[in-house]
Amino acid sequence: MATGLAPTWSRLRPSTRSLDPAALGVALAVALALAWVTSLAYLVVRGGLASPVRLAVVDLVHLYLGVAFLALLALKSARVGFRFKVAGEPEPAPRRRWLSWALVVLWAGVGATGALTLVPFPGGLRADLVDGHLIAAVWATVPTTVHLATYRRRALPMVTRPWRPGGRRVAGGLGLLVLPLAAGLALAPSAGPRAVSPLAQQGAGAAWERAGPRPFLDRLAVTRGGSTLVAGGAGLYLSPAGHVGRGWERVGPFGVQNLVTGLDLPPRGQVRAWVGTVLGLWAAHRLRGPYHRVPLPASTVHAIAANPGRPGVVWASSLSGFWRSTDGGRTWRREDAGVGSASTSWALAWFRGSLYASTAHHVYRWGGRRWVVSSGQYGVVMLDPAGSRLFASSMGDGIRVLEGRRWQSAQAGLQVHDHGALRGVHVVSVTASRRGPAYAGTMVDGIAVSLDGGRTWAQTWSGLAAEGVVWRVLRVGDRLLAATDHGLFAYRLPRSRGPTALWWVAVVGAALMAGAGGGYLAAGRGARRRATW
Repeated sequence: MATGLAPTWSRLRPSTRSLDPAALGVALAVALALAWVTSLAYLVVRGGLASPVRLAVVDLVHLYLGVAFLALLALKSARVGFRFKVAGEPEPAPRRRWLSWALVVLWAGVGATGALTLVPFPGGLRADLVDGHLIAAVWATVPTTVHLATYRRRALPMVTRPWRPGGRRVAGGLGLLVLPLAAGLALAPSAGPRAVSPLAQQGAGAAWERAGPRPFLDRLAVTRGGSTLVAGGAGLYLSPAGHVGRGWERVGPFGVQNLVTGLDLPPRGQVRAWVGTVLGLWAAHRLRGPYHRVPLPASTVHAIAANPGRPGVVWASSLSGFWRSTDGGRTWRREDAGVGSASTSWALAWFRGSLYASTAHHVYRWGGRRWVVSSGQYGVVMLDPAGSRLFASSMGDGIRVLEGRRWQSAQAGLQVHDHGALRGVHVVSVTASRRGPAYAGTMVDGIAVSLDGGRTWAQTWSGLAAEGVVWRVLRVGDRLLAATDHGLFAYRLPRSRGPTALWWVAVVGAALMAGAGGGYLAAGRGARRRATW
């Protein structure tokens, strides 16, 4: 019985030797062209422009076409092989066979690097893989163009004359390849697209727009209840948090002659806002004012840190060192014990019940009577607590994070630059939360984003560097706000969700079946006409 069925199965089972290489080549070329077209959206975003199509949709189409292309490539390689002489085919010139081999290597490299970019490697390695995928795709265009030109007389009729037998096979194969994708996008527009590529996961794809005051801004905060936005720099501005981009109101005696250089919005206590300026320290019981001058015997106040557990205790840093008040700002005492260069005092922040501060040379922790060196990081201009982590941003020494009892470097993926006499990574602030992305404002590279809690970074919005230093980035709802040298900018984050295991199985499985089925349908079984293309 088994012997009787063997001839029947041998006649029915698919055979790569029965596939027409010319039709397979046409289907392969069209699938590759479609994948290249979708990749243009990524190039547009990397150039600092907004994508005309949501990147999550581009991810779905690009991934589907890429997997289907690899299935077609496998069919074509199995049919032609790595031989100079293919059974039933005229012997090609050696240079054509070498070109075919080179294309297989390049196309496989494009597919391999594309697949590896989907693995959540550390930021620097993943960025290198994305660049490698782009470079391999660009390199493949030249031999692909030569290959198409060589066999244009056999390939073009299958595309330009779809009513002929060969054209009908190619049209049918491409229909089987593309129709499932089109049907999926039409029937499930909300469930289908998922953020797969690094750019889509980082929130890229939209454009930054002006959203408020245009003067220099280096401070940006939101009140504890999230009801009001506060921006400071060449003035102090307030806006309802739910109306980003409109409704800004200027308050207080602040402006170009009295720049805002420090800001603290205590969660409790009579004082609602502490504002440090080049002329001294100011306070107000309401955000809209009036603001009154605090008798701090210092100017150019860089930072203020009200003790969240004891509302009457307030610290300030200035050109004349660190100061402490225990009576709500009425009297002050200088506290520089243990500090090597008090005139360079800068950042202040409460973290896990302790006060941390920075100078041009170190990060310190207040020990009760004197300052104790906590880190040797230099040039720290901002200390940003985020849950169980404390970020220290430096102009030259990058980012370090205190988690547990140790400071660790957290600047992988950030660019090194020369800035005057300093060579290093220049970051001015980090905004992070317990969950979700972290954002870093930089001196020369715009905004960087981290998807792993600040361990590795990607320079997602380098185009904003044209607006000068990005001093602070805040996320308010579905928008990012950036305080820059040239004012306030807003960015609406595209809607996106991460892929699930079921989503991967559905998309990759459908693409493999459509690619293989489309290849068999395009080439046809038992085709009489053979070609080496």
